[in-house]
Amino acid sequence: MTNTHKKPSRRRKAEMRMQRIVEAVKLQLQTATDNTQQLSLPSAQKAKTDEHMPGTETSQLLSFLQERYEFRYNLVMGYAEYRDKSDGNGWQAIDDREVNTLTMQARLNGINIWNSDTWRFVRSHMVADYHPVNSYLDSVHGTWDGQDHIARLAGTVSCNSPEWPTWFRRWILAVVAQWTGRSQQYGNAIAPLLISPQGYHKSTFCRQLLPPELAWGYIDSLIVAEKKQVMQAMSQMLLINLDEFNQVAPSVQSGFLKNVIQLSSVKMKRPYGKHVEEFQRLASFIATTNMTDVLTDPSGSRRFICVELTAPIDVSAPPCHRQLYAQILHLLDSGERYWFDSEETQHIMAHNQKYQLKSSAELLFDNFFEVTDDEQKGRYMSTTAIYDYLKRHGGSQLQSHNIVNFGRTLSCMKGIVKRRNKNGSEYLVTLK
Repeated sequence: MTNTHKKPSRRRKAEMRMQRIVEAVKLQLQTATDNTQQLSLPSAQKAKTDEHMPGTETSQLLSFLQERYEFRYNLVMGYAEYRDKSDGNGWQAIDDREVNTLTMQARLNGINIWNSDTWRFVRSHMVADYHPVNSYLDSVHGTWDGQDHIARLAGTVSCNSPEWPTWFRRWILAVVAQWTGRSQQYGNAIAPLLISPQGYHKSTFCRQLLPPELAWGYIDSLIVAEKKQVMQAMSQMLLINLDEFNQVAPSVQSGFLKNVIQLSSVKMKRPYGKHVEEFQRLASFIATTNMTDVLTDPSGSRRFICVELTAPIDVSAPPCHRQLYAQILHLLDSGERYWFDSEETQHIMAHNQKYQLKSSAELLFDNFFEVTDDEQKGRYMSTTAIYDYLKRHGGSQLQSHNIVNFGRTLSCMKGIVKRRNKNGSEYLVTLK
């Protein structure tokens, strides 16, 4: 087959090479001309051209903001904060209104930017991270004067529990251990429950547990039944006071509250967030009430340290917070235990028996049965047998209790003897 495409001749190759050289020279001449024209522009026109260079307005915005304000990103609250360098006011959270203000000020100073530019800066890693809890604890770490400030604070509470100073010491160490994330597996699952008539300064005592620098982390207006609100408070607050604890519904005590108080982290979606995230739990719990029979879940009584006050708490002089927390950090660094062991937990449960609110099923049981440890006097009966007996003789008083809940109530009764066989649990009781 004959090839119809002939190769270019030498002359043609030379012509093509010369054409490329000419085009290259023309391009160089045009570039030089453009540069000369740019250099000859009036200064005002050149400045105007520079303003439209990529990144210029952003740089102007950053210079404007950083000259006048300080910025930081609050890792606990999850938002940026700022303060004016000139007026000495405190830090404030940056919201839509603050961004509008900052943007307007920048525009009035000749910087052609928009709200989105300001938001892009304050939400970026160009703003330094700030952890308010760690910042405070770092400032007191290693400054303890050797005095027992924990015992002094516990001593302001007059009560009928000789174990209170020890229990309080263990609990407040657990509070700070929770803040610092020392345990990734367990949360601070114990809460003091202060019991007294009104006017005994219970709420003031709770509030004064936090230093002024961390006072933002105290809350006593939480609606415990609002699960989302509780979960958010556990990740952003430091101390949750369950004020008027007697108003917490029994179903919440034995269900949601019993579960969340032992969590080491919480999972939730941020406001306007797109997905569920896991957050470190910071908050510990404390509670107050004016009533003595407040615990409605026998198996959950180990979560509370019931403390019945015998006199108003002395809140005339707030604790020396810096030394208090310096001591706590020293004890934690020294390896002192901040959790309650099984023996202490059993002691707490026995101590809390007198503050247990008896259900109608328990009251009905007390009317017809007694617990005993003497197999010669009593007999073993199954949960179903005891339940059926009470239902026959108590009638409507057992309508609100199913047999599963009744079995849980029986197993938690003080002093009751239980054994297991192939049919389940049986309890040693005597009929009255």
